[in-house]
Amino acid sequence: MRLPSLKVDADQIAREAGSPRHCPHVKQELRKKIDKSGQPRLWKQCLVCGSPVGTRVSAKPYNWHQVAEMSLFDEELRASYLRVYFARYDERRQGEIDRLKRECRDEYQRYLQTPEWQAKRDLVLQREQRVCEGCRVAEATGAHHTSYAHIGEEFLFELVAVCPSCHDRFHEFEFSRFLDSLYFSSYPPAEAADEV
Repeated sequence: MRLPSLKVDADQIAREAGSPRHCPHVKQELRKKIDKSGQPRLWKQCLVCGSPVGTRVSAKPYNWHQVAEMSLFDEELRASYLRVYFARYDERRQGEIDRLKRECRDEYQRYLQTPEWQAKRDLVLQREQRVCEGCRVAEATGAHHTSYAHIGEEFLFELVAVCPSCHDRFHEFEFSRFLDSLYFSSYPPAEAADEV
């Protein structure tokens, strides 16, 4: 048995959240940016996401008066679009992670109901003569995973006999940390580096 992967499709989430990288840039306008030397440089700007489109446009076909009347490249349009995009991205990403965690927990709970798990649990309880390995006082009624690396193919030494109280105490945070450790993804999304 393998638990479902918690790796999210960051590119799909970015696409759904409206990444500027996936914007069709249908509405464009030629605008000027003033460079460090004070000279105007021409760029096409997407009027939806605010990103520059393509490469810099040559100013040679335009006279000084035409360039002077062009709108300035709107950096605030781009910045505000990115703020909204990253908020949407984070919300969708967290929603997908939460969904995958629920799916993983559900799959794990189904596994705990299988005859294979019941047999392993019984072997561990027999090994410890039904005495809790957590407190060594109470009756052990369950088996606890010390590692989730081999779920479904556990080694018996990865399982300990525990009473309900010790098991609950141990699991307060353990399974959540395990689920978090399964999640490996690039964050923030790859385009963040060249868009901010």
